[in-house]
Order: sequence, then structure tokens, then C-alpha cells
Amino acid sequence: AVDTLAAGDVFHDAFAVGLAEAMPVEQTLRFASAAAALKCLRFGGRLGAPDRAETLAMMAAHWPA
Repeated sequence: AVDTLAAGDVFHDAFAVGLAEAMPVEQTLRFASAAAALKCLRFGGRLGAPDRAETLAMMAAHWPA
């Protein structure tokens, strides 16, 4: 981890997106976890948050369908 600042916020935001998009619960948790993990790899609060493409790529790498 480089910086955990805002990791919880990123997790909750991504979790809310998953719920709003009616993702299955398991996929929602993976989406939120991947987003928070990617955030921890970068310095900076909000500016270190990953985008959707990066998050989905991490999901595909760690949880293949």
C-alpha cells in the first residue's frame, strides 16, 4: 500500500454504484474491493481513485469469469 487515504470512501462509492446498477451482490463486493485496492496503490485521496476501466480490468485479472 502506498496511501490508504480515501480507500473506504472509494469502496463505499463503488459499492453504491454496484447496487445502483443492480450488479449481483458478489460482483458488487468484488467491484468495490478492486476499486479500493487500486486506490491504495496510489498516493492522494480522491485523485488516486481508479476509473471504471481500471477497476474492471483488475476484476478480470483476479476473478476471471
